[in-house]
Amino acid sequence: MQVLEAAAAATANPWPLRRERAAELAERYPHASEMLRLYQALTVVQEAAYEEARSTRPRSEEIAEFAVAGIFHPRIIPGLNDAAQA
Repeated sequence: MQVLEAAAAATANPWPLRRERAAELAERYPHASEMLRLYQALTVVQEAAYEEARSTRPRSEEIAEFAVAGIFHPRIIPGLNDAAQA
């Protein structure tokens, strides 16, 4: 049962696992480390955008507008800037 609960928790929030995997790959493949660091930084932004969407729960007809507005959301913009500088 604990394995099932752990799998469900990992599926509910996959970003920590993605960051961990990117770190492992960066160690293994130094030539790709710069791109993998960018990916790690972007997963923080993706996670914030996902959480914003979950809390807002836009209707299906509002999804496109929500996505465009989300790019400029105050919680997302600083993360994009940080990711670009990583």
